[in-house]
Amino acid sequence: MDGFFEFIKGSIHIRFTQTQLVNKARRMRRKFVRNAMRGRDGKDPSFKRPHDRRAYEVSKTIWGDGKMKIRPKRRGRPFGTSNRIASRKREVIKKEDAPQNTQEEKGGEDFWARYPCLRDSIDSFPSLPEWGKKLMMEKLIETPEEKLNELEGRWKELGRAVCELHLSHLQLIKDQAKVVHEAMTSDSQ
Repeated sequence: MDGFFEFIKGSIHIRFTQTQLVNKARRMRRKFVRNAMRGRDGKDPSFKRPHDRRAYEVSKTIWGDGKMKIRPKRRGRPFGTSNRIASRKREVIKKEDAPQNTQEEKGGEDFWARYPCLRDSIDSFPSLPEWGKKLMMEKLIETPEEKLNELEGRWKELGRAVCELHLSHLQLIKDQAKVVHEAMTSDSQ
């Protein structure tokens, strides 16, 4: 697991411990097996969110068809572990060593639900390649909340201004059509 931890650690921009990685992998595997057991007649289960479907598909490529059994969680400490050793392990993982803003804590679907204008703004860059959009999304997730609220507000204000401009444009078209219609009706008399 050490090699995998070093490989993953270099490709993710948040800090985490090897224990956290192992625990995350175990939880993901348990969730996958539970979801696989929900499927009926050899078919995959249905999901409410596309993210859950995608996570299931990726898990399927890692762990296979999900027909394996889940070992029950251990209750309490493993054999041979005293309170003294367990407390030392907790001391080693200090608060500053824990990840600050993981995708689950700050990002994810809830994050983009709070900032829909920011999400739509990324898609509005037609010449930006997909990797550029992903990079922008990652960096926005790391941005302080007050700056995100300011940007979201500015996008909403721009949306209102564009809406007003569109309404003015439509009003001008209506006024012009009215003048043309009046001219046509006066010519026919």
